[in-house]
Amino acid sequence: MFTCKYPFPIDWETQLQSALMQKTRKRPTKVYICSPCRDRNRNEVWRNMMAARLYMYIVWQKQKYIARATHGYLPMFLNDENPAERMSALGMGQDLLRHSDMLYVCGDRLTGGMIHEIKYAGKCKKPIIVFNKAIFDEVNECLDGIYGAKRKLKHENDDQLRYLALSPAELFKEETDDA
Repeated sequence: MFTCKYPFPIDWETQLQSALMQKTRKRPTKVYICSPCRDRNRNEVWRNMMAARLYMYIVWQKQKYIARATHGYLPMFLNDENPAERMSALGMGQDLLRHSDMLYVCGDRLTGGMIHEIKYAGKCKKPIIVFNKAIFDEVNECLDGIYGAKRKLKHENDDQLRYLALSPAELFKEETDDA
């Protein structure tokens, strides 16, 4: 079990789910969240899933954008260790990214899946926003050879969005049963 280290409302996940289920006439901006999913063990993957959901919540709270992160939910249904299921998950993410307006790169490191998403966003000419300055150059390198993609790359350091630069381990602490 993980708990957030920062003062977000205790029901932030319920608020996020309600916001995502609302139908509106106005077309909201849609943001694809690119953040780590794969990790050393199931607990770390679970923490990464929670972080992806929290990134979605922050984007909705601070910008009123609809944020999407397939890896916030799909690891519950698909086995990342099974190559066919992993490809299905990556394909779903790619489809959702294609129907998004921009890509937000969250967290403090890049994974193979993230690199795939960044390159795909570059090919689709989507704006790519990086929140952690330490990985900006690495994201920039991912776009080498993709015509025009680097012009759409930007580092964002808005204080309201500062949590998007933090790693899952910086956002969530693990609660032990003997606490």
